Amino acid sequence: MLPARLRWMSLPSAVILVLIATVLLAHAEVIAIDTNGSTRILIWIIAVFLALNTLGNLASKSRQEKPS
Repeated sequence: MLPARLRWMSLPSAVILVLIATVLLAHAEVIAIDTNGSTRILIWIIAVFLALNTLGNLASKSRQEKPS
């Protein structure tokens, strides 16, 4: 189990993942949310965010974040 400090630090990450899942489900019309077509832009923002995250992991000196 994570220490309390680390559990609180993971809360923003969990919230972001729920928001990303909501955007993806709305874009795929699995859930009915009136988005006025804004999910297409949000999908691109998510894609760029994930690409930058991957580049950051590849540039990291940490062994745990690099592919084996």
